[in-house]
Amino acid sequence: MLVQSYTVNKVKGRWGNLTAFLFGCVLGVVLVDECCPGAKALGLFYFWGLLMIGYGLINLAQVKHYAQAVCDVLGRGDQNAAVYLLCETAAAETQFGTYADPTPNGAGRGLYQCDELPFKDTINRASQKDIDAIKTAFDVHLKLIEWDDLTYSPLLATIVARLHYKLRPGAVPQSLKGRAEYWKKHYNSVLGKGTVEHYLESASKFRNYY
Repeated sequence: MLVQSYTVNKVKGRWGNLTAFLFGCVLGVVLVDECCPGAKALGLFYFWGLLMIGYGLINLAQVKHYAQAVCDVLGRGDQNAAVYLLCETAAAETQFGTYADPTPNGAGRGLYQCDELPFKDTINRASQKDIDAIKTAFDVHLKLIEWDDLTYSPLLATIVARLHYKLRPGAVPQSLKGRAEYWKKHYNSVLGKGTVEHYLESASKFRNYY
């Protein structure tokens, strides 16, 4: 189900160490085994959290699913170029959600590693038409989203990433190299450490998933 609450799960960290993982497994087993319905539900919640690969994703295929759902509302571009761009951006930024940002407290947020200033700019400049479309399709109030909310919500992260690109000039390129250059110029920027080559390599690595 793609439509989800954007209340962030503050309890679970991104990637626990082995000790935390094992503790979660044991706690999950104990709680599920309890006769109390509330304890069982909490146990299942722990198991669900342990299954996440990162940034709120359950599996790699969800990256494309979120990209398609959001682009259905905010525009797919010529020949689905915007869907490809989002998937490739996720590949370049977080390796499809499998790479944890090593920066203390995280330099960016979520599946696309959105930085705070671009986030605020995107929210402030989004058109009322897009704001209304997002509310209708996903029951998300764009103006109420906070930067930290992107961390564990692939839906919110994808919405913001698509809006970010939509505010940039020019159509999304149809070629892979063109999109790599577009990402470098309009997303990673000249200040970022990313390269066109990194984008191309990452996109190739996860091509089977989009």
